[in-house]
Amino acid sequence: MAADNTSETLKKYDDEVLERSFQVTKSLTNVYNTCFNFDIDAGTFSSLKGGDYLTYMSRSCGTELVIQNWLSMMPERSVDLLSAFLDFSTLDKRMRNRMSISTEYVDAIGKWMRATLIVSDMDEKTGHIKGVTLATEDIDLEKSKELEWRKAIRDRITLLSSVANVYHSLYQIDFKNDELKDLSANQTDRFYGLPLHQAWKLWILKDFTPETYEAHKAFLKFDDAPKRLKEQGVIAEDILTIPHGWMNIMVAPYKRDKNGNVVEALIMTRIIDKEKRAELRQAEALRIARESAYLDGLTGINNRTALKAFMSEYDIDKAEMYVALFDIDKFKDYNDTYGHVMGDETLKAVAESLNRIAKEEDAFCCRYGGEEFVLITRGRKREEMAGILEKISKDILNKKIEHVKGPVGLVSVSIGFAERDGMEDIVDTVRHADDALYYSKQNGRNRITFASMDVKSGQRLFDVTFAPSTRKYIAKDESAGAKNEVDELKEALKIRSHQLDVVLNAIPGGIYTCKATAPYNFQYVSKEAAEMFGYTVDEFLEYSNNSAVLACISEDRDTVIDLYKEQVASGRHLLEYRIRCKDGSYKHVIDSGKKLTDSYGEEVVYSVYLDITDEKKLEQMAHTSSAFKALSVDFDALSFFNFKENSFKDFYISDRYRNVAGVWRNAHSLTERFDIYSKSVVYEADQERFNAMVQADNVYKALENKRAYYINYRMYKSDGSVARAQIKLVKDNSDPSGETVIMCYINLDESGKRKEE
Repeated sequence: MAADNTSETLKKYDDEVLERSFQVTKSLTNVYNTCFNFDIDAGTFSSLKGGDYLTYMSRSCGTELVIQNWLSMMPERSVDLLSAFLDFSTLDKRMRNRMSISTEYVDAIGKWMRATLIVSDMDEKTGHIKGVTLATEDIDLEKSKELEWRKAIRDRITLLSSVANVYHSLYQIDFKNDELKDLSANQTDRFYGLPLHQAWKLWILKDFTPETYEAHKAFLKFDDAPKRLKEQGVIAEDILTIPHGWMNIMVAPYKRDKNGNVVEALIMTRIIDKEKRAELRQAEALRIARESAYLDGLTGINNRTALKAFMSEYDIDKAEMYVALFDIDKFKDYNDTYGHVMGDETLKAVAESLNRIAKEEDAFCCRYGGEEFVLITRGRKREEMAGILEKISKDILNKKIEHVKGPVGLVSVSIGFAERDGMEDIVDTVRHADDALYYSKQNGRNRITFASMDVKSGQRLFDVTFAPSTRKYIAKDESAGAKNEVDELKEALKIRSHQLDVVLNAIPGGIYTCKATAPYNFQYVSKEAAEMFGYTVDEFLEYSNNSAVLACISEDRDTVIDLYKEQVASGRHLLEYRIRCKDGSYKHVIDSGKKLTDSYGEEVVYSVYLDITDEKKLEQMAHTSSAFKALSVDFDALSFFNFKENSFKDFYISDRYRNVAGVWRNAHSLTERFDIYSKSVVYEADQERFNAMVQADNVYKALENKRAYYINYRMYKSDGSVARAQIKLVKDNSDPSGETVIMCYINLDESGKRKEE
């Protein structure tokens, strides 16, 4: 009876243990998608949860066959991983001192799963694992978040790397804790371990001149930087630094406290020396262009455009205004007597007097047209205006510029001026001044006339306020007889000789050659002609062997001699050739001449050198530009490359290649550009071959026997995908040295294939 009670008690205990085990197992299996038991030594398999196919297989198959069939349903990338994981022959070694191991894989429908092997039976003495439970769980959502997090980390690292490529330096500054962190690793040795305020002072001391610091003191001020960042957001300026030239320095908020105050910021520097200097040159060119639009090309003083601008800005309700018109006396006769070259010099001399005194008197002056000038004063009395005009008139006379047909034998001016009456239109004032000028010219010239207003009649009256008495420069006595005629001839010869000297010295390249029938030898060479090529007159005569034809370079000489002989016979003279300069370069010139008769009655050739080097360059550029314009239809980018000079010059870059061009920003030489381009743009597997193919020796050797040289490679597009690309290299035929190569980047369509032509 006692035995029966004991048996009943044990049975009841076993049932309770079994029930608890069942409940625990049931709870655990709720965590997993599937659970399977493997008896390793027996080679049997049983299912605890899920996996209908494997459960069915367990009834008729052993462990090895079940695993093989299960793996056959997995994608290829998971098979090797799970085969190694479920290799029970290595399980003892892999699970030493461990009760479970896990791995992650992708199942047949593409979901991320985690497989875990848990020890269920072990020999306590040997540690041999006799049985394990395989449990799988769905981690697709968890894995997706993990992958997104990793991608975000990679994206941030990529972004930081990209920023590091764009910016020369990148620092994180902590205003609150007075700390500085280098994020770019470009300048670590400069400020390592220094507090922020000390590093800031050291940076300013080493990188900026005192003048630069004073000019940008407000921007570089450290103490109020957080306040300015809070108010303005980002602050930036372009500053000229000692070690790197022009740099763009930008400070941006990074962290704020709960009150919105900036406690941390990023400071970024970018080298923009080339771009900034180009910008400054352009700004200077625009300034000069604007000034040129308001300046007279010959005299350098204001022109009529400047006069219109001056008038438009004048407030008609303000102070008194006087307008004066100047006219050079008998200027047409002066040009007929002395020539237009001397006429231009005289215009410059008159303009100089007018402009200098106008500046002294705070007045406006301009060239009105031809030989006419205008002067305007504001806030002056009539007597003051008359004094200014008299001062100008005397200054011009005191230059003693000979004018044998002028009213006093010297260059003089006639002047008329008028006061602007009340609300009178300024155009009417100019007309009244012109009437007064006409009065001066009709009443002896070399005088100043004021157009006053008669109060009773309302008509203008004319009052000569100044007429200087100056003796005639050349006195003509009709009764002097033959002696006077000889003197007049001498005077005429003197004037003509003077004209010739003026012309030869005023026109760059003036030369005077010997008899037209003799070899083309120099009789006279102007200083300007020799200086055009960097020589003194004596050096040029020695270099050219005293001959214009021999002055040209040897390559042009035979053609020029033959052409000269033909032209002399026909009475014409127009040659184009090149002359070697003293520094070794050469200039293109047009040598134009005309036969004249000298004072001895012999025919000579008077000639002028005209420098057309710039025109030749423009002609070549126009030709090259036209060719490139045609090429740019089929290519994404075009560049000049000179391998021997290690230089490059971009001509055209399409929108598609803008992101590629960005990696070239810091390249200063052709070698450096290729290195940057290869590392940043070219697909890694193609970089070594690409670098070999763009070596100068390979390019020039290939172009010796070929019209074009092609380089095929793969490149990264802006979205990170890989596309096929091609570079075409051809010689630049406009470069006589043959050293310049045109590099054409072939268009890519969205699929990476060459664009259809």
